[in-house]
Amino acid sequence: MKTPIFVSYKRINKGLVFDLIQKIEKRLGIKCWIDLDGIESNQQFISKICDAIDKCEVFLFMHSSAHLTIDYEEDYTIKELNYAKHAKKEVIVIKLDDAPLENYFQFEYGSKNYLNIRDADQYEKLLAELAKRIGSGKTEDNVNKELELGHKYYYGQGGTVDYKEAVKHYKIAALAGNSDAQSALGSCIYYGHGIRQDYYEAADWFKKAAFNGSATGQLNLGYCYQYGIGIEQNFNEMLKWYRKAAEQDNLMAQHSLGYCYAEGVGVPINYDIAYFWFKKSALNGYPASQAWLGICYYNGYGVNIDYNQAIHWFTKGAEQDSPDAQVWLGHCYKYGIGSIERNYKLAYKWFKKAAEQNSPHAQYELGYCYEAGEGVTQSYVAAEKWYRKAAEQGHAEAQLTLQRSRFRSY
Repeated sequence: MKTPIFVSYKRINKGLVFDLIQKIEKRLGIKCWIDLDGIESNQQFISKICDAIDKCEVFLFMHSSAHLTIDYEEDYTIKELNYAKHAKKEVIVIKLDDAPLENYFQFEYGSKNYLNIRDADQYEKLLAELAKRIGSGKTEDNVNKELELGHKYYYGQGGTVDYKEAVKHYKIAALAGNSDAQSALGSCIYYGHGIRQDYYEAADWFKKAAFNGSATGQLNLGYCYQYGIGIEQNFNEMLKWYRKAAEQDNLMAQHSLGYCYAEGVGVPINYDIAYFWFKKSALNGYPASQAWLGICYYNGYGVNIDYNQAIHWFTKGAEQDSPDAQVWLGHCYKYGIGSIERNYKLAYKWFKKAAEQNSPHAQYELGYCYEAGEGVTQSYVAAEKWYRKAAEQGHAEAQLTLQRSRFRSY
């Protein structure tokens, strides 16, 4: 049976090594080969140890202060290491303590290719290196299969949603360096899906994904910087990562970048730039950007006022359930904007759709429809209900309306 990792260690470090190996096995879902009994003879070395090294993919050499006084001719861990090098195995030296790499080790590994396991970042690096080379993480195709399995369980493709199983597969691919898996794992941690919620750890995974080129990771990292979630708020970093994702044609990032310039989030308002990014995203079907592109045409933000173009984009966004687009389309029907005639029933229809998606402005407008009997049978009870929903979300006009005597009795 082939075992992906061979572990070479001094018996004096047995407890520390076993604890580390158990963590590695648990994180990567594999088994390591480790000599539990100790080598008794050269014959056993040839029949047992060499065979195990031949069958491994990665050779882990556990270095400690115990190696400072060894006999390089007789020590079996050195024999194991030399055989692994002869067999052209991938050798990773792990420092278990602060003992310096002397003589042989300094020459071979002093400047690179060793990891200090007491350093948390290097421990994660070790896991990533191992995942790239063993089992399901050995090839890019297999890493992608782990990502696909993660998606399968996360989205319930095939009928069953299982966040814990999704996390398991995302983690294997993420540790192997797959940027999309790193972003997906970050999202699981962000929402607490299948794993303990931790904004700081989520931001760390988004950062890994972003630096590895994942547009989704870049978007998510930009969002964390925008709101200071798991990381210190930094608008310059926010814009940097939104732009990187937007330039990779991530529609949500394009929208976010447009929104920053339209509302002056971390940058002076610039409607020309806002219009540019909203249009790119809207043309590729992103409903929130379709709503905002309509707003640009309605108000002349970065483009000449064109009510018919505004209605065109409001309609596109509304049909894809953008509450902002639905509110604006309702507004156009309420007042007869552009080429469309005033139609209270259609205004009511779109206000209701947006209100049911918790848009406070739509809830206020729907309340007014019921109060005035526009497009629907008049009902002060229903009007009060929707005004109150809007007011509870801070809508100022709804709050003032509820102070009128008409609604104090309901």
